[in-house]
Amino acid sequence: RKAASSALINIGLKDEDLSALTDILRDKDKTVCKTALETLAKLKKPAFKILPAVKELLADSDASVRKLSAEITGGMGLPALFDILNYMRQAEGNAKKAAVEAIGYMGPAAKSAVRELSALLSDSDSSVRRCACDALLKIVPSSPGIFVNIIKGDDKTARKSAVEILGRMGEPAFEALSALLQEENRVWRKSASQAFALAGPAAAGSLIKLLKSKSQAVRKAAADILGDIGTDDSEEE
Repeated sequence: RKAASSALINIGLKDEDLSALTDILRDKDKTVCKTALETLAKLKKPAFKILPAVKELLADSDASVRKLSAEITGGMGLPALFDILNYMRQAEGNAKKAAVEAIGYMGPAAKSAVRELSALLSDSDSSVRRCACDALLKIVPSSPGIFVNIIKGDDKTARKSAVEILGRMGEPAFEALSALLQEENRVWRKSASQAFALAGPAAAGSLIKLLKSKSQAVRKAAADILGDIGTDDSEEE
């Protein structure tokens, strides 16, 4: 079976012929299963009809099988989104994380899933929250407003996740973070400071501009962050 699944890719298998791999994907031999998944992963866009068999493997006990399955499912793009969202809603643990990861692999095509993924930023499982952060950054890599609104909300856990996303987002988030740092709300300002610190030296330019603020509190916050990220605020001159 391992040789057969490898041969399928070598003979130029087309998407519409992929049903032959279903039984191989369900083989109890992990080596055989992984070979079939690796075969599917080489295709630019796996056929949608193979989704049921691949979806089963999102709950596999083998982490590498789950990862490959998520990549393949994500590679199917928008046609698979509805099914994977339904699966995610019912899944738990590793299966849930794999489903979130699969949606992330769909990139901007999965924008309609942003609301549900954002809800996971307050999940009780920190690893689910991290997967949701990763997925959202792939789907909306330049949309800080969504996460600024979460910071302005009342959910402390979701706020912490939003801070991480904005920090990892980098340059597209700096304007929004600069505005947030100038708000009167102390919690919002603290969140902006944390996100800037996560962004590191890349945020120096935006922070240096804030050193010219009329507000002493804003100037101090910017100087403190610059100190934390190891940037000399003398660069202002």
